[in-house]
Amino acid sequence: MNATYERKDCRLCRSTDLVRVMDFPATPPGNQFLQASELDQPEETYDLYVMHCQNCGHLQLGLVVDPRILYQRDYKYVSGTSPVFRKHFEDYADWVTSEYDIKPDSFVVDVGSNDGTCLGFFKNKGYRVLGVDPATEIAEAATAGGIPTIADFFSRALAEDIRAKHGAADLITSHNACAHVDQLEDLILGVRDLLADDGVFVFEVGYAVDVYDNAYFDTIYHEHVDYHTVKPFTKFFNRLDMTVIDVTRVSAQGGSIRVAVKKNTSDNITIGPRVQECLDLEDQRNFDDPNTFREFAMRIAAIGAELKGTLEDLLAAGHRVAAYGAPTKSTTLLSHFGINKNHIEYIVDDNKKKQGLFSPVHHIPIMSKQHLFDNRPDYLVVLAWNFAESIIENNKEFSDGGGKFIVPMPEVRICS
Repeated sequence: MNATYERKDCRLCRSTDLVRVMDFPATPPGNQFLQASELDQPEETYDLYVMHCQNCGHLQLGLVVDPRILYQRDYKYVSGTSPVFRKHFEDYADWVTSEYDIKPDSFVVDVGSNDGTCLGFFKNKGYRVLGVDPATEIAEAATAGGIPTIADFFSRALAEDIRAKHGAADLITSHNACAHVDQLEDLILGVRDLLADDGVFVFEVGYAVDVYDNAYFDTIYHEHVDYHTVKPFTKFFNRLDMTVIDVTRVSAQGGSIRVAVKKNTSDNITIGPRVQECLDLEDQRNFDDPNTFREFAMRIAAIGAELKGTLEDLLAAGHRVAAYGAPTKSTTLLSHFGINKNHIEYIVDDNKKKQGLFSPVHHIPIMSKQHLFDNRPDYLVVLAWNFAESIIENNKEFSDGGGKFIVPMPEVRICS
C-alpha cells in the first residue's frame, strides 16, 4: 500500500455511509520520536480526522497510515516499563483463567503481545504460550526472554500456520491491538479459525464512552484506527459467526472494555447482562448521532484553551514547567492544543528507549527521572494522565519540595 489511504467504508459493517465529525492537526506517527541529528529534517505528517458510521455507529479514522510505518520503524512502546500495566496483566491472567476455566497446559495466544509481559504471567501458571507482534525488535527480544513470539502481523493466513504447528488455541487474548488494525475482519477471522470449538477470545480495547465522558480525545492518533463501542461489535461478530458473551468495564488506559467472544459452534453460549448494560449506556449517550461527536470536539477545544492559558499564566509569573510521560497520545494533545517547547522545557519518561530523544513536531527533549531533580521545575504536566495517580504517588520527593502537578483531563486541575 501507499504511505496512507483513505478508508471509504466502515471497518465493522462495510457501510459507505460515513460522515466526518472531528478534525485534528496533521501529525507524524505519535510514537515517532527523533534523534538530535534528525531535528533539522522535515517530518512527514498525516491528516488526522474521525468518521462516524451512520449505519452501525462505529467511529474510525478516515486516513489510514501504512502499519509498517507505524510499527516496524523502531517502535518504542513496551508495556513492561509500567508497574501499573504489569499489575493489570497479572490480575487479568488470574481473572480470565478462573472466569473461563482455562485448563492446565492449555494453549494461550496473545495478539499484539508486545514485549511478552502479559504472556509471562500465563507461562508462570504453566500454560503453553505464543505471542504475535509486528514490532520486530520487540518481538525478538520477547523470544530471547523466554516468550516465543512471531514477529509479524496477525492474519487469517498466519492463524492457519499457527494451528497447523501448535494446534487450536483454548484462549486468545489481545490488549488494545484491536484498535490498531485496519484489516480487522481478517484478524478476527484468523482468531475464529485458530480458536478451539469451545475456546474463548477475550480482548481489551479503549471504550469510546470513557473517551467521551472524560474528554480523553488524545487517544485519537494514527496508531488507533478505531474507537470502539459495544453495539457495533455485537453486529460485527454476529456477521462473522461469533457472539459477544460478556463485556467488563476496566480502568486500563483511562477506561477500557474487556470483551469476551465465542464461536457460534460453542456448546456454551450465554450472553451476560453486562452486554445489554453497555448497549443501553451507549444509547443514553446518543452515540448513533454524529452531532454528539461534533459537540465533543467543541468541549475539547475549551479544555485546550484552559490548559494553554494556565501554562502561559504560570510562565508569565516566572514559574518553570516540565512534563511527565511521553506516551503516543501526547503528540495529539500537544499538537491540538498548540503547546510546544516554549511552554514545556522537557518531558520525563521512564521508558529508556525514549530517553535522549525528542518529541515529534515540537522537539521537546525526553529525559530520565534524574533530570527532574538535577533541573527542577515548579510544575509537571502529567501527559500520561492514565497513570496520573501512580506518577504523583511515585514522585513525592518532587511534591514534598513544593512541586505541583497539572492533570489536563477531564478538566484542568493543579494538585500536589
